[in-house]
Amino acid sequence: MQGFKESFADLKDNTGGLIDNYVKLAKVQVAEKSSNGISFLIVGVLSLILLIFFLLFIGIAAGIWIGNLIENEVAGFLIMAGIYLLLAILLIVIRKPLILPMIAKSIIKKIYG
Repeated sequence: MQGFKESFADLKDNTGGLIDNYVKLAKVQVAEKSSNGISFLIVGVLSLILLIFFLLFIGIAAGIWIGNLIENEVAGFLIMAGIYLLLAILLIVIRKPLILPMIAKSIIKKIYG
């Protein structure tokens, strides 16, 4: 009977240690996934800022170039504004069938993969 009590106490200690290890593992996994998510977010925001600056300067250069071609800089900038408006409308039209699922897949892949 004494051996059974000792075995049960050892089993209890081992089970407690196993549970502690699982909790530690879960904490490490959460920390890893959150750090990956935050770094993905930071890189995404910085890339977006650089893309905005790129589009701004390309738009200005294209507006000046088109203005010089048609010999009216104001019209060149208005043409570029129209191009940006058409791109914005196109983006709004295709966001539900193409863009949102693509973003959702990317986020899910980043979280689980």
